[in-house]
Amino acid sequence: RPDAVVGHSLGEIAAAYSVGALALDEAVTVVTGRGQAVVPLVGKGGMLSLELPPARVEELLAPFKGRLFVAAVNSARSTAVSGEADALAELRDRLDERGIAARPLTTPFASHTPLMDPLRAELLDRFSGVRGVRTPTPLYSAVLAEPVPGDRLDADHWYANLR
Repeated sequence: RPDAVVGHSLGEIAAAYSVGALALDEAVTVVTGRGQAVVPLVGKGGMLSLELPPARVEELLAPFKGRLFVAAVNSARSTAVSGEADALAELRDRLDERGIAARPLTTPFASHTPLMDPLRAELLDRFSGVRGVRTPTPLYSAVLAEPVPGDRLDADHWYANLR
């Protein structure tokens, strides 16, 4: 058994299941519920990975307020950006002009941003039966940036995990 587990985004669902904090049916509910809920958003947004510190990325995103967001800080020099498809394309053009590499991620919607807010009610409904249980193995949540007891892995947590 591991000393602790951690996961980001969908990986947090897998981490929770791997230590028994979610039952298989709960993990499947969260994964499929997310997948079904985001279908209308596919193609309207996306994500990029930049090998830049988050503070520098925030500067680059300033002209795109409300359209592009820092979605994840993966390390001191790796930051994921998420947002509207047209704004991402414009950002890529600006980055290309400056010789800054940007790697597109395969997520075809604006995950981990306020642009997920319209899905809140639907996702809370889809996840309403998910409860989670406490386990002896700590689960470090990328949502909270700290350990989360398994019995706090409810609908609100899994919505925040996508948002």
